[in-house]
Amino acid sequence: MRDAPPGDCRNLVLCGLGGCGKTTVAIAAARSAARNGVETWWVSAATRPELHDGMRQVAVRLGAGDAELTRAWSGMDSATDLLWRMLGRHPRPWLLVVDNADDPELLAAEGGTFADGTGWLRPVPAGSGTVLVTSRHRNPQAWGAWWRLRTVGPLTRPEATRVLMRVAGPGAGPAADAAALADRLGRLPLALRLAGAQLAAASGAPWPDTVTTFDAYGQQLAAGGWQQLLEPEEAGMAEGDRAPRRIVSRTWELSLDHLARRGMPEARELLRLLAFFAEAPVPYALLAPSVLGAPTGVLPGLDGTRLWRLLRALADLHLIDIPEDGPQSGSAAPSGNSAARVAGSGTERTADAGNEGTDDDPDGDGAEALRDAVRLHPLVRAASRLQGEVTMRQAAYLEAATDLLAAATQGESHVSPEDPARWPLWQAITPHAQHLLRETGAHAAGSARAVAQAVRVAVATGRALRARGLYGQAEETFAAAFETGRRALGEGHDATLTAHHEVAAMHHARSRLAEAEAGFRDLVRHRSAALGPDHPQTLLSRHMLAYVRHDQGRLTEAEAEYRAVLRTRTRVLGETDPLTLATRYRVARVLGDLGRPAEAETEYAAVLALRTEVFGAAHPRTLIVRRELARLHHDMGRPDLAGPEFDEVIAVQRQVLGNTHRDTLLSRSCRARLWQEQGRTTRAAAEFREVLRDLTTVMGEDHPYTVTARRYLAEALDEPPGPPGAGGSVPG
Repeated sequence: MRDAPPGDCRNLVLCGLGGCGKTTVAIAAARSAARNGVETWWVSAATRPELHDGMRQVAVRLGAGDAELTRAWSGMDSATDLLWRMLGRHPRPWLLVVDNADDPELLAAEGGTFADGTGWLRPVPAGSGTVLVTSRHRNPQAWGAWWRLRTVGPLTRPEATRVLMRVAGPGAGPAADAAALADRLGRLPLALRLAGAQLAAASGAPWPDTVTTFDAYGQQLAAGGWQQLLEPEEAGMAEGDRAPRRIVSRTWELSLDHLARRGMPEARELLRLLAFFAEAPVPYALLAPSVLGAPTGVLPGLDGTRLWRLLRALADLHLIDIPEDGPQSGSAAPSGNSAARVAGSGTERTADAGNEGTDDDPDGDGAEALRDAVRLHPLVRAASRLQGEVTMRQAAYLEAATDLLAAATQGESHVSPEDPARWPLWQAITPHAQHLLRETGAHAAGSARAVAQAVRVAVATGRALRARGLYGQAEETFAAAFETGRRALGEGHDATLTAHHEVAAMHHARSRLAEAEAGFRDLVRHRSAALGPDHPQTLLSRHMLAYVRHDQGRLTEAEAEYRAVLRTRTRVLGETDPLTLATRYRVARVLGDLGRPAEAETEYAAVLALRTEVFGAAHPRTLIVRRELARLHHDMGRPDLAGPEFDEVIAVQRQVLGNTHRDTLLSRSCRARLWQEQGRTTRAAAEFREVLRDLTTVMGEDHPYTVTARRYLAEALDEPPGPPGAGGSVPG
């Protein structure tokens, strides 16, 4: 970057083979920029969820508001446009590092190509900032004319020799032997670190067959005493891609042989299993010893102590990367903050040559993103999966990975994906759920059980995405799960029906009521036939069909169906089950809409008491009941009860959900309506203006809630509501 002519380093790609140190160079650039006062962010583009979450965090750091973020990341507006508006307005010099962008099209805008410059990465205006990308993709045409490509190649012979001698430590042999081994390793930084780490670990071992010198390592490397790798793949690969994979594969196979001789033969199987997860941090929550060590698991008899020893051993040989200070007490998953500002001071990890892909949040604010997770270098992951015996057992590894994924979420409650306290877990496992959904669905020999588990967990992660306001990602996840289930399991399979339910629910959430009604009708028919009329899943579909009819204004039909579902849910699930309470809440809502307030008040009071007991007083679901009870009191002519209740609900919602969350906005609209009827017109109009502005941003100008808020504002101002549309149901 320092050597580039002025204006040539605003869009820079560090490209080269896997293992050649691209990320290490980027880390050094980021740290240098931060020390010089440049605002610096780091985002992983290894998977779509990591990229989208990372860019969202950058937008947050740049000052984007909650309403803007919700609208952009729900797909109502362009998230890429929002990001670049914020970058364009940023007053300080900035550096955005995008790591592992091996698929440029992942960075493209929907319906476009990466090279057209309308996606996540765009031409940077002069005097603004710099985008630095690391990628194995070296085709200039794919990047476009506005990118400057810099190739990061193998180290020079003297550099490679110094790295190998430093990592291996004294006693491994003279510089000439190190240079000869460096040549044999292709002078790739990653291979040098793997070989040096093994020699350092073996130093001083008393057994005569232990490899402890550069010369002995080179001889064993030349002997090829392990299975040849990549045989099924090499015919279709360029030599430039084959060579580093062969070198690194042989290097780490020697490291795994070393661990086997030290009494840890399971390390090889554990590393192979890790390679079947997504190219993202693998949280410890996914590595349950009880599943790995089960009699039918991949490592029978394994316990937690042994697992931790294996992970530490693999990390000592640089085959994986784990937090140096071990797992944090009480932390089941990373914080999920995949975009971090790089601090210019504080503790820094040494950016050794070959550290590519192991430190994409070098220090500073995002340190907890790496907490309690295992990372694999992309080259180690890819080559591990391409070994002959591994490809033959692909179905078994995929099944083991989905078993671990299912076990990590098995203990979560039904409402966990909607619980903000559990979002870090769901965010950490989302890339793995989406990856395993694709892998199990595409693998012909995969088991139906693995596909079903992948579909179910993908649906749960979709619910968490939806709860976080990422509606576009949620809808894509539900659609992919439904399509995978339908193709691999059949339309009537329980997992497929679960995904179908969420597809229909997204239609409902986006006011596509005809599509939602058709979907829920199909679900009631399928589930009644397959599971019976009283099964909880059948009842869920009936509840949602009643909900759609309620929103369509078919109130009498909706009440009858709600009450039928409530009776059965109470009998089958119990009075305090969250699903029973959901139906009882809807009964109260429809009673109020039917003009029977006394009955509605009784139902609301009962639901409020039970939800407070089950969820807690500050849970979003409890707060919704409190708001609706306050709205009912308003309608009953009891402002003395409604006013204080609205105030309390809004205060808690602002703290828990934020001021521009949909639920908070609806509560504010209800309170402004009360102010208007109390004659506090000026205050009501000011609140309606703010609510209308934010609802337009969050929900869109044609959404029924927005239309109703516009009508309320017009009434407060005693003027016509204006376009677009009229009508809309009362918010809430």
